[in-house]
Amino acid sequence: MVNKFTFKRRHIYFGIYINNKQIFLIKEKEGIIGQLPESESSNIHPVQLKSFLKGIYSPFYISHLIVPSNLFPEPVYKQNFEELCYHFGINFVHFLEPLVLAGIGTDLQSKHDILFIGNFENGIAEIGLVAFNKLLYSQKIPYGQILNIAIIHHLINQHKIIIEKNTAKKIWQKVGTFTNARLQVTVSGYTLNTDEQTTLVTSEEITPILKNIFELIINECKTQMDLIPFIIDKSGYLLKTDAFNNKLPNLGLKSKKEIKENIFKTGLFFTGTECNIHDLDNFMHEKLNIPVQCVKQPEECINKGLKFIMDNQKLLVVK
Repeated sequence: MVNKFTFKRRHIYFGIYINNKQIFLIKEKEGIIGQLPESESSNIHPVQLKSFLKGIYSPFYISHLIVPSNLFPEPVYKQNFEELCYHFGINFVHFLEPLVLAGIGTDLQSKHDILFIGNFENGIAEIGLVAFNKLLYSQKIPYGQILNIAIIHHLINQHKIIIEKNTAKKIWQKVGTFTNARLQVTVSGYTLNTDEQTTLVTSEEITPILKNIFELIINECKTQMDLIPFIIDKSGYLLKTDAFNNKLPNLGLKSKKEIKENIFKTGLFFTGTECNIHDLDNFMHEKLNIPVQCVKQPEECINKGLKFIMDNQKLLVVK
């Protein structure tokens, strides 16, 4: 078979793309060119990539690889990944923040000076402020792990069965709701005598647990809302540096008060595969008293942002 890619020593951009726990390699202007084996989570271990790169490396001269930083559950994986890429001759590895990619992918960043945004992925909620493709501030809340443990304890106490973490996750994804909707799911577990048993779990049981744990996210949002002037000062946003001016030359200088008012007016935007819990946006709106909305196709925002960056490479800063 004739290889359709020519080997040229020029800058070629590749990105790593995730969809439903499948990890793909995409090439600028051409789309998906390869796929890593499906795994249990949307994380990359360096060993996975090693054989993958060996298989696809020969036809290409990869000079830039763009990677969402949330692919790496441990910092050491990120370091090993970077070393592995350099070993294969990839000159630049760009780790981009998920919130930045999500903001670009929603196309909201082009309409607002600063985005107040939250991304829900793999049981972690990252809440932060993004301006002109730069992360000003963010914090991560591991709500999924806390929620799983709380549900496991609930089933032990109320249903007298022991379930696995994946089953606990299935429960809050299926019947988790912030409304009075009556939902139910049947799950399997083991009794204290190790006998297999099934039980019916309802949303009436899970909703109080969900609301209690999501108070952690609400408190973080409130803290950031109070800290907006300080975050703006620390980030140098009002200094109108070249990095900002080059992206939005028509930006008028605004006071911290005006910026805060604009953020409160536009509200909080949610992205990610796990932000579509029933009525989450209305629940958060009632608690925060600002507009809250889940964007369209929230599970695709980071990937859309990645593709946009690959086609607009001037937005990357080569270190």
